[in-house]
Amino acid sequence: MLTSDNFSGAFLSILLANLVLIALLGALILAVYRRRIRTLMRGGESIAVALPPERRGQTRLRFTTIASPHISQTRSATPDIPFAVLAIELFAGVCFATLAAMLWLRSSGTPILPLRLAAFTLTFILPVLVVMALVVGPDRRKQSFLLLGGFFVFIVFGATLVLQQPDDGLLVLWQILFFVVIRLGGSAFVPLLGLFNRSLRALWPILLVLVFLCTLGVLAQLALRSFFIEQIDHLYVSAAISIGFGWRTALVLAHLPGFFMGIALSWLTIARLAVWHQEGRLGDQALLHNAVWAAASLNLFLWLFVSIGPKTLLDTVKILAVSSLPLLIYIGITKISYFFLHQKLRSIPGRPLLYLRVFGYSRRASRLADLLRARWRYRGSLRLIAARDLASRVITPVMLRAFLLRRLKGFFIETEANLESRMASLSNRRDPDGSFRTELLFCNGGSWREAVRRLMKDSHGVVMDLRSFNRQNRGCVFELQTLLDFVSVSRILLLVDSRSGPAQTDVVFLQEVMTEAWTHLAVTSPNHAIPDPVLRLIDAASGDAKAVAFIIRELEAL
Repeated sequence: MLTSDNFSGAFLSILLANLVLIALLGALILAVYRRRIRTLMRGGESIAVALPPERRGQTRLRFTTIASPHISQTRSATPDIPFAVLAIELFAGVCFATLAAMLWLRSSGTPILPLRLAAFTLTFILPVLVVMALVVGPDRRKQSFLLLGGFFVFIVFGATLVLQQPDDGLLVLWQILFFVVIRLGGSAFVPLLGLFNRSLRALWPILLVLVFLCTLGVLAQLALRSFFIEQIDHLYVSAAISIGFGWRTALVLAHLPGFFMGIALSWLTIARLAVWHQEGRLGDQALLHNAVWAAASLNLFLWLFVSIGPKTLLDTVKILAVSSLPLLIYIGITKISYFFLHQKLRSIPGRPLLYLRVFGYSRRASRLADLLRARWRYRGSLRLIAARDLASRVITPVMLRAFLLRRLKGFFIETEANLESRMASLSNRRDPDGSFRTELLFCNGGSWREAVRRLMKDSHGVVMDLRSFNRQNRGCVFELQTLLDFVSVSRILLLVDSRSGPAQTDVVFLQEVMTEAWTHLAVTSPNHAIPDPVLRLIDAASGDAKAVAFIIRELEAL
């Protein structure tokens, strides 16, 4: 029978092994997913593109380049992220941390005093910074402000502690700091590793479910074998050794039934999440935030588990139930708060934004897409033509389930009927937290042209990233011509880069292409009615964040 010591040790060992194994599984899924996307993009039928009659533009097309000094002075009329969102996440996070601190102090037999409670609350509130960093997006300036704000709060608390306890305040402060570092470097840090890779981040909530349920499955199997049928272990290991496995490998294989039981439970969970997501009951942002706090609950569970040292599976279940209380409090507070925010925002119509780019320089383009998604999500949906890199940034439970069932091809537009169905399914409604989703259109080599044209017609504005556009890398000439055919120049923003390097834009060549396209305008182009057409080129030399801020301001003014 398992004792308290080896039960705790077994749990922690199994959890660590599952973390490593499922992280590798996530990387494998991501690689195969990208490869599958690339394969499907190359196949399929072509949709005929009806070229409209042409007529030369009646007026001369002018160009204006908005340089870095002008961009740096940009201020948006409304905040990119509603203050209520940050306030909701902060309040719910503080409630989570306070309850977690109380549970931890109570389990260790430590009296719950105000200053001590505040100290431990600070150690459990660290995921708030992670959630807020996800909300503001990959903006180093704003993320630095968040870190400095957290550091300032800790300094203020430390000064208060020293003033309240002049004799041993510094010692207590050092102990708290040491505890925070241990938590960051240990169990609190490991479950959050997936967030540091933006591609793996899309899979991270699902991977966290896999880690947790597979660990519980193996642990349940271990406990049941120990308490009821311990003899099976000897038979299982003996059989494995007899066919050529070593005894260490045999012991690992003995845990596979519990692991696969966790996989089965995870599959049911993914299916349920897919249904909620498809029905609009669970948004992309809420799924990721809930996963962050689920990781924090797992961290609390580990600390309570090690502190109490359960002797049976039932004891472990009790600790699991207790450690889930802060997460339930967080979910309850956010659901109620976001309900009222949604009621306030639902009367404001969404304005879909189309993002296009030059293929071949995906790193900066993907970062810009992430920034646009973070800044525009409360104004409207962001629409993209999916490629390998951008598609892996947005993997919903529905898409993941279809991929695992080998049904991903059903998302691809191959016929006119597919295109009509996909355009009709594009959602311009808010998720329960008030935000809009990122919409991906999966196209093959013969359907993307018509899909781009349809998206241009239905978009509030079009942002096109032309960094690295030059005479050698000119694959987006069709989109540039189509832009002028279907979109008013007042709704077109072209992003360029004047700095020398692989991302530099050949602005002279760009102007030649657009001037030539102006002589072949579709007769139905809205640009014929503009008396003084000016095409804006935004120089991103000052940084992506400032360029995106300018883009948001210009689109808001439309």
